[in-house]
Amino acid sequence: MKKTLFALLICGTLTVSLPSLCVTSYAAPAVTGDTAVEAASDVIARAPMTRWYYKTINGQIYKRLYDCTHEKWLTDWIKC
Repeated sequence: MKKTLFALLICGTLTVSLPSLCVTSYAAPAVTGDTAVEAASDVIARAPMTRWYYKTINGQIYKRLYDCTHEKWLTDWIKC
């Protein structure tokens, strides 16, 4: 009888305490020897931001392309 109670006590204790003792394992990132490739992959190329400007002269509409990134005009005034 003592052995049965002791076994039930052990099983109950383990049933309650094991989920809290569970250790989650996270996969470690793979380490490669090519650090130059990894450093180069952190650089993100971005397209320059451009914007069209419009104006009206004598009833004719003209447009001109402006590069907002480098702050310079890309085209002359073009008739639309």
